[in-house]
Amino acid sequence: MTAGVRRLTSAGLVALVMAAGCRSSERQAAEAARKSSQVATTTQQKELWEDAADKGDAPGLQNVPVPQDPVRDRERPVIEAKPVPPQPVTIPGEVISQIRIVGSPKDPLKDYKGPATVGDAKGDIIPLTLGSGATLTLLVRAGGKPLPVAKGDVVDVFYQTRQDPDVPDEAIAIRTKSGAGIALVARSAPKVVDLSVPLFDVLAQQVEKPGLPVSITALNLKESATFSDGQIRSLGNLMVMVVGSTSSPFTLNVMVWRNP
Repeated sequence: MTAGVRRLTSAGLVALVMAAGCRSSERQAAEAARKSSQVATTTQQKELWEDAADKGDAPGLQNVPVPQDPVRDRERPVIEAKPVPPQPVTIPGEVISQIRIVGSPKDPLKDYKGPATVGDAKGDIIPLTLGSGATLTLLVRAGGKPLPVAKGDVVDVFYQTRQDPDVPDEAIAIRTKSGAGIALVARSAPKVVDLSVPLFDVLAQQVEKPGLPVSITALNLKESATFSDGQIRSLGNLMVMVVGSTSSPFTLNVMVWRNP
């Protein structure tokens, strides 16, 4: 067999393979078109798929109309943003006694001791105008009920905030002319803590014993008692609670109240 004949034979084989491949592709296209015609949703689509099947490819697909606006843009609902109204500051119902600052003077680091005039008190909220002209708002409950104060009453106030946020060293106290009131004091030291509770003449001292108990004395009442951490009990006509007594560093937190 000459080289020319071999070339012609090879070319013929290639053409035969290509033709077979084309016919196979046409058969596959026709079969796919027939299946698609069976599930067509409109008469026009069915006719186009049948036309494609008869011709062995899918020329009819070129004529399938393409929607100009296949997806309609939906208008997004306009949601009006409404600010959340400020929530009232309250003391949980199960808390018997608490005093806390909810509105500080313009200079919160400046201590104050002296008279204050009660504003429009509502429930546990007591707004005060200090003798210096500064304002202070307290959240107060003593013995399960608000302090008996009214607008215009003059009360005694002691106010001291911590200078270092990491070091407990603060006190807040309020007492009416009738003797009702509450005080909370927190102190820390490198050794056992001694502290005094303003407006109530009460002294408290940690005792270096297991559990770090606290000796508390009411000077005016000439009464004293030893309290454990977290204990609440009466001392004369006062109620006393050791809120916390810890070491490393030594820290003592005491609350005293009276509300007949």
